Amino acid sequence: MAATIDVRDRGEIALELGRALAACGDFSASVDVLDRALRELGEPDDRLGAALEAELLAMASHDFTSPDVATERWERRFAQLEVGEALHPWIEACLVHALATSRAPAGEAIRLAERVLAADPLDERNSVVAGMLGNGLIYAGAPTRGGSFYDEKIATATQRGSRITVGWQSVMRSDASLRLGEIRRAETEARQGLEVFTEGSGEAGVAWSIAHLMHALLARGAVAEADALDSRYSMQPSAPHSLPLALLLAARANLHLAGEAGRGAQRCPRGGRPRVADDRQPGRLRVAHARRPGAGGARSKGRGPRDGPG
Repeated sequence: MAATIDVRDRGEIALELGRALAACGDFSASVDVLDRALRELGEPDDRLGAALEAELLAMASHDFTSPDVATERWERRFAQLEVGEALHPWIEACLVHALATSRAPAGEAIRLAERVLAADPLDERNSVVAGMLGNGLIYAGAPTRGGSFYDEKIATATQRGSRITVGWQSVMRSDASLRLGEIRRAETEARQGLEVFTEGSGEAGVAWSIAHLMHALLARGAVAEADALDSRYSMQPSAPHSLPLALLLAARANLHLAGEAGRGAQRCPRGGRPRVADDRQPGRLRVAHARRPGAGGARSKGRGPRDGPG
């Protein structure tokens, strides 16, 4: 980019490079590229500035190694939103996610998402901003709307032949499916993403896919399969701190809880009969003891971690 003289030309190149780095799971590098380009441009409020900032806000939400890069920008955009100032739809899409994960009521995030979609389809090629709105809907308690949104984005990416975008959005769709009780669908979608990312698209995609796949397996009681999955894939201790890594660690904690619960069920009191249920509520494993009249029993249940409030 140093060979390009015009600062806006460098900004356009940085936008595409930042998106590509994000798609490959190199969140920290993406943040650096986007932040530098924005500063060189002087933080403009035009289309290019909005695109760079939206991608940066999205990546800064997923990269835990540079938490302060976007702080001032978030504060400024929230202040503008609160006074009703008009913002670019791409910026508002990022605010949907931020509202859903940090501020109540959830209905505000859902209404903002619908306003964004009425103004812009969020179909920019290779952009990660669509994920901020889609996941925001899911986290705000609207998994049906979030799922249909991802169905539309997956169809568009498929038509374009963007396999890596299909992979990312299938993994995100998996979360909506699980929350809706569509456990087998959630499992299939997570596997689709994992297949793409294991071909060399970076550890972030692999970690996110495994986390969602593990939740789906545990939701249908397939603890042994989840344990085998965990044994096949491992993140290096030096892996960058990121949201995908946090999700994977949470899924592994859920797996360990399920394993301990299963072992506890095998040690049930005399006269008790171990029972493992139930697939009716996605993300939840229950281990209980059947009681007979007068017999002592025990009951414990644990809920698996979520990616956000739901």
